[in-house]
Amino acid sequence: MSSLLKKLQNKKFLSHTEVVIADYLIENYRDLPNLSTRELAKRTFTSSATIVRFCQKFDFEGYSEFKTKFFAEMLKHGNEVQPQLISEQDNINEIMDKVRKIKINAINDAYNLLNPALLSRVLKLFQDSLYIDFYTLDEYIYLANRISDLLTLAEKFPSVHASMPLQYLQAYETPKKHLGFFICPNGENRLLVDIAKLLKRQSVPTILITSENNSTLANIVDEHFTVNIGETFEELGNSIFFSGANYIANTLVATLIAQTNYKTVNEKKIWLKKNVRY
Repeated sequence: MSSLLKKLQNKKFLSHTEVVIADYLIENYRDLPNLSTRELAKRTFTSSATIVRFCQKFDFEGYSEFKTKFFAEMLKHGNEVQPQLISEQDNINEIMDKVRKIKINAINDAYNLLNPALLSRVLKLFQDSLYIDFYTLDEYIYLANRISDLLTLAEKFPSVHASMPLQYLQAYETPKKHLGFFICPNGENRLLVDIAKLLKRQSVPTILITSENNSTLANIVDEHFTVNIGETFEELGNSIFFSGANYIANTLVATLIAQTNYKTVNEKKIWLKKNVRY
C-alpha cells in the first residue's frame, strides 16, 4: 500500500472536511487526470482554497503536484497486474513472472497518466519543428537514439550527442524550426537545467519526460510528461521509468508517422531493404 494512501486513510489526523476529501479521492481516483481544483471542491462541498490546504498538509506545493503523485500511486496499488518485489528466494520462473508484471504495470501507468490534450499540444510542437535535438544523460542516450531512428521515418531530423559539451554546443545558438527534447527522471540535473534555460532565452520550444511533476526542469520547459519510477532495485528502479518513457515516445512518434504520408514512409523502408545490407 502506498504511503500517501495510508496517510489519507489515517482518519485520526484529519478533520471532518479532510476526511470527506480523502474518501472522495480514494473512491474516485481514476477521475483525477481531468478533475480540476474547482470541480473537486464542488464535489466535496468545500472550496478551492480548502483543497489546496489539504494538499499542502501532505507536503505538496499544490493540487497539481498532489494529484499526479496520488494518481500514480493508486494506479500502482490498484492495478489488476500486481507485481511483488524480486527477492533472493525467487526461482527463475518467479523472477520471469515478476519482471513481466513490473514492465506491464510501467506501461499501464504511463498510459493512464498520459493526457490526450497534452499529447495534442506536444504533437503541434513536433509538427512546427523540423529538427529534434535530444538532451539527456547516461542510459537514456540509448532511448534517445531509438526515438531518433523512428523520427527519421516521420520526416524529422533528430540529433543525439552522448557528450555533454556537444549538447551544450548544440543548444548554444539554436536556429528556428528546432525542438529540444529532454529526458530526465528527477528533473534536477544541473547541466540539463542550464541547457533548458539557454534554450528558453532563445525561445526554442522544449518538452520533457520526467518522474517529477514539479521539478526544476518541468517548470522551465514548455510541456512535460510524467511517468513513474521505481524506488528500489527490487522494483527494477530506472527500468520502470525507461519503460514508461519509451511508451510515451513511441506514442508520439507513431502519431507523427500516422499523420505523415504513408507512401513516403514505405518508400524509405523499401529503399533501406533494397540498398542496405547488414
